[in-house]
Amino acid sequence: MPKRCRFSKEVRSPTPAFVWIECQNEEDKDCHAVLRESKIIGRAGHAFGAERSYMRLSLVNSQDDFNLLHGCTIDLRC
Repeated sequence: MPKRCRFSKEVRSPTPAFVWIECQNEEDKDCHAVLRESKIIGRAGHAFGAERSYMRLSLVNSQDDFNLLHGCTIDLRC
């Protein structure tokens, strides 16, 4: 049954679990490109009607995958 998306505010059918990431640094206007350089693969936000400063990631399957992703994102903030 379709439900209202909290991110886009649109009514949509359910989709697999995912998370939105926003690149907040002024120079990182294309979040997909920034994260891809760090080998973090996702889908560009503009493909879903969001700004280029957003990227959508499918949620990871294991704790090891999550720890790896978390370590990469910490490195990007520094």
